Amino acid sequence: MGRLRNQSALRTLLACAAAATLAAETPPADVAFDLTTPTGVIAGTLRMPAVSYKVPVVLIIAGSGPTDRNGNSGAQVKGNTYAMLADALAARGIATVRYDKRGIAASRPAGPPEVDMRFEIGVADASAWIEKLRNDTRFTSVTVAGHSEGSLVGMLAARQARADGYVSIAGIARRASDVLRTQTQPQLASMPALAEANESILKSLEAGKTVDTVPPALFALYRPSVQPYLISWFRYLPSAEIAMLKRPALILQGTTDIQVAVDEARALAAAKPDATLKIIDGMNHLLKTAPADRAANIATYANAELPLVADVPDAIAAYVKGLSLPQHALAERKSPRTVAAAEIDGCRIAVEYGQLGVRDRAIWGALVPWNRQWMPGADEATTLTTSESMVLGGLTVPAGDHTLFAVPSEDNFLLLVNNQIYQFHTQYDASRDLGRVKMAMKKLDQPAELLRFEIRKTVTGGELAFAWADREYAVPFTIRPS
Repeated sequence: MGRLRNQSALRTLLACAAAATLAAETPPADVAFDLTTPTGVIAGTLRMPAVSYKVPVVLIIAGSGPTDRNGNSGAQVKGNTYAMLADALAARGIATVRYDKRGIAASRPAGPPEVDMRFEIGVADASAWIEKLRNDTRFTSVTVAGHSEGSLVGMLAARQARADGYVSIAGIARRASDVLRTQTQPQLASMPALAEANESILKSLEAGKTVDTVPPALFALYRPSVQPYLISWFRYLPSAEIAMLKRPALILQGTTDIQVAVDEARALAAAKPDATLKIIDGMNHLLKTAPADRAANIATYANAELPLVADVPDAIAAYVKGLSLPQHALAERKSPRTVAAAEIDGCRIAVEYGQLGVRDRAIWGALVPWNRQWMPGADEATTLTTSESMVLGGLTVPAGDHTLFAVPSEDNFLLLVNNQIYQFHTQYDASRDLGRVKMAMKKLDQPAELLRFEIRKTVTGGELAFAWADREYAVPFTIRPS
């Protein structure tokens, strides 16, 4: 897959090939690489190929539970899967970052109490990692590789933070509640009362309601403190989410995975026809060669000496190197990229933009001239992403990605919503305008040195606003669920 479309992409491929040769001669080393957040530090590890030029980077997102950055979880799971994947990709000229999820291992201090944990917190962390990597000049592109539960986390984050590529490894297509229902049925088949209780709890959680009484035999699954997290997780349908990704995806699945069936991968691929699906014969959930027999398969989970199936890093490397060189690598960035995101009335909304600075310049009517088309951001296009249809200042904006432009004047400000996406900020095609809406202006008591977007909840819906220099512009919106 991945026909190279230009000479720049060809140079990237040749560089990656050279990187693989050098990396084989000089073993790469792990380097501490952390993400600082307002609520604590997320501990990570960077693995770079032994080269001095720019390379692609893959962000590895761990699976469910207490799985750490190396792919290990307690005494039963010691396969070192993610560490081995980092080794293998470095040998193929690709950098990786893997991290301990919030509340796990070295990132434990950053974790909230279990009752306060939500699925979206993990997505926000992954999005912040993508943003950090996209602003790191050592990397030519950023690809997200999510394993197991991390497949959905990566899917949402890749779209929200506009990663250049996305890889699902042993990811599910159905809602997590449906998969859990399927997994528990064989164990509960001989216990009708417990099976009935299990189904009742699942239905309550799917409806967004917690359950006070949980049978002791089901307590580990549905203890009260974990129920809010399960409710937030069960809301998402991965097959619908992957269909919203704009970039081609790679989907990997093993035939002897006893936790995730091959049909899940096929369903993800069916939802995204431009994805590449690779079914790997004899590979289990930890990406190791294993028999179909359940006991023998599980026995491999604690074997750190068992090598990774080579098809996995081979497929990921081919996919990453086959990506067209992203636009932000074609020109030197002038401003850092950032994302403003929020969930309003069940709709996930994000604005990704280049953050301009005032730097002692006159802005309105000067650097930003009156009555001319202008983009509120720098470098790549400023992008509005919404998971549901919304009415923005009277304009119906369908779910998906849109580019934001503006026409400011001394006494009026028009926000332009445009359907051309992923272009550079100077490229504007008026024929692709979805529409224009007025934004209200107010003067700021404290000037904003850096341009910033905000998405705010209001009594009637929400408000999209941005501030720069001495002014703030805002427009209200409401959500139209699909």
